[in-house]
Amino acid sequence: MRVIPAKFWVRFLTLCSLLTLYVTFTSSSIVYGHANLVDAVPKQNSVLDKSPLIINLKFTETLSENLSSIKVYDTQGNQVDNRDSKLDPIDRTYLSVTLPETPKGTYTVIWRNVSTVDGHKVRGSYFYSVGEPLSSSSFSIEESMFLYNAEPLVKSIILIGILLLFGSAFFNLIILKPISLTMLTATNINIWQITLIPRNILLLAGFIITLTGCSAQLVLHVSSLYEVTTLNSFLNSIVSIFFDTTWGKLAWAKLCILLTLPISYATYHYKQSDQRENLLIGSQYLVIATCMVFFIAHSLSGHNASISSLYYQGVVINILHIVFSGIWTGSVVTLTVYSHCLRNRLSTINLSDFIKQAFLKFRNVGIFSIILLSITGLYVGWMQVNKPEALFTLYGITLIAKVLLISLAIIIAGINTYVIIKFLKNPTSMTRIAIALITIESILIILIIISVGSLKSLEPAKSAQSILSEQIQFDQYEQGINLEMAIVPGSLGLNSMNLNLTDITGNSIQNAENVIIKATYLNEDVGDTTLYAYLTDSATYETEPLMLNLEGIWQFEVLIQKSSGLDSRFAFRENIGSSNPQFGELDVFVGRILFGLTILVLGILLLVLSIIYGGWHDKYGRIYLIIGVIGVSIGLVISIYSRTIELNNQATNPMLPDSISIQIGKNIYRENCVACHGLTGIGNGPLYETLRPIPEKDANNLLVHVPLHPDNELFTIIKYGKDGTSMYPHESILSDEEIWHLVNYIKTLK
Repeated sequence: MRVIPAKFWVRFLTLCSLLTLYVTFTSSSIVYGHANLVDAVPKQNSVLDKSPLIINLKFTETLSENLSSIKVYDTQGNQVDNRDSKLDPIDRTYLSVTLPETPKGTYTVIWRNVSTVDGHKVRGSYFYSVGEPLSSSSFSIEESMFLYNAEPLVKSIILIGILLLFGSAFFNLIILKPISLTMLTATNINIWQITLIPRNILLLAGFIITLTGCSAQLVLHVSSLYEVTTLNSFLNSIVSIFFDTTWGKLAWAKLCILLTLPISYATYHYKQSDQRENLLIGSQYLVIATCMVFFIAHSLSGHNASISSLYYQGVVINILHIVFSGIWTGSVVTLTVYSHCLRNRLSTINLSDFIKQAFLKFRNVGIFSIILLSITGLYVGWMQVNKPEALFTLYGITLIAKVLLISLAIIIAGINTYVIIKFLKNPTSMTRIAIALITIESILIILIIISVGSLKSLEPAKSAQSILSEQIQFDQYEQGINLEMAIVPGSLGLNSMNLNLTDITGNSIQNAENVIIKATYLNEDVGDTTLYAYLTDSATYETEPLMLNLEGIWQFEVLIQKSSGLDSRFAFRENIGSSNPQFGELDVFVGRILFGLTILVLGILLLVLSIIYGGWHDKYGRIYLIIGVIGVSIGLVISIYSRTIELNNQATNPMLPDSISIQIGKNIYRENCVACHGLTGIGNGPLYETLRPIPEKDANNLLVHVPLHPDNELFTIIKYGKDGTSMYPHESILSDEEIWHLVNYIKTLK
């Protein structure tokens, strides 16, 4: 068999890659999911002494200039703004409108925006008043769950088509072709030739389904965003969306990528017209190459690409996830179709032999794909559902349903591979049951893809409101005490704090000497607020109302002081005042480490697969070995490097000041700091008299100086020392992680 010309693949991949790169780098900057409101000037529900001259709104994402606006109305429904909504030319997450001087009264601000990444339209509103109390409470315009009613269906169709296209081509090359050669030698039956028609039908069906879905998505998306009513306005809008939004560029890119497939196939067919076998094999490679480029464009417009701090990690993980999804789901559906088609073309024994070989050859690849699908899926799940409470959103519930369907499909695949194929000796029974089970598995796969289409249409759980709770809740166990803490309502303004303390048997603890809560705003150094909780008649602890007046990340530390002297410490962090305060921000430090570990696991699995295939002595073994070594190396570098960089450049201490961190810091302090600063930190250590230069009065007293510095300054002083003093650097003695633990401990010194 003649090798497929390398020049053809180089030209094809270069063309598609350049197109994708153009779309990527000419797009707007990396941004978040839907463009949710995060700040407003004037504030929501504010009462102003004088009329504002401008309304400034900040959103989580850059906006489309032509599709975003602010309107201000008085109580009579008259628009009172100057109708000059505009984006900030430097930071396009800011939208503003100017106003003339307005009389006393209550005013409603109504905003409408369109995300430049996912192209979603979001509306909202709030009240403010001038010179008098608000005449009504704030409200939000109800927004449809989906951009258009058919959005989940359309996205499901696209996924079904592209996964079928990719998976069938993969199955044909990796599974079907080797089986065909084996059976041709043993039985003189050419499976490759027999499956020609269903093979081409599957590829054509995958292409048409994907193209239809992408076209429908573009049409419906444009119609919804621009609210077009005439054909002429629609044609203008379908061009405008390319320039107005990054989503539009990517949507057009995916269509162009798909359309390169028939053009490239026609060119390749012309060049290989006298080499039919090469043409059949080459077309499979062509399909896989096209799908891979499509996956890149598709991933750039997904939910994972909407998290700026983990943008590249999210896109790479999403590409890996969809590739392994295609290998598993597309291959199973393809085998199902081939098995049904071959029922009338092969004898029972030959059909049984084909199914056995297909399962055995796909077993290792299938297991590998499912493992990687699970690992990347966990990462995706962590990015979109970053707390258990977020599972109680529509997104979270749909995700749970998807996981259950996947689990059921995997169980059926295991039964088929390790029970039916292995132990059923009767060819007729084995064939009948195996085909029935893979048919059920294929149906489950379709349902899984439909659930994924719904997930891609819904607001991610980290941004959606919980359907069960209107408060922030914490639950943590430490040193024999279980703390259940609620912050109500968990938003900007006054909040009540309720604590329920129970012991290991579940009995209420009412004899704590002190229950102290410290609330610290982490985005800026503005000090902290300390509250003492009191025991109520209902055997729970409450505090005076706490004012959370700054939007961002807040840290809550709870100290339970007991008569035994064995205090318990708890610590939590939460995002207050964003589009969804319940679920907070992703821990970027954790995200980058998890990404490195995911790549590391991928490399290890490839090395295992290499060993299974014979290592360096086998063609596929060598490929898996080389890629595996590269994956392990990259994974280690990312994990170690990200950890070092992340810990060293934190403005906020990445280590929660809980009991574990405090104990670690205490041990480090006693080993490295007591000699100079003393056991209690007042600066009376045994080496104090020998320090040069001699510290000035109280210069060595941590109780005086630690409260004067935020965490990041304390970290810098400990790591790099302080010029002109006897405080020498600990950079070569302590790791960044140890220094952060030490910072937590010295802040507890009293």
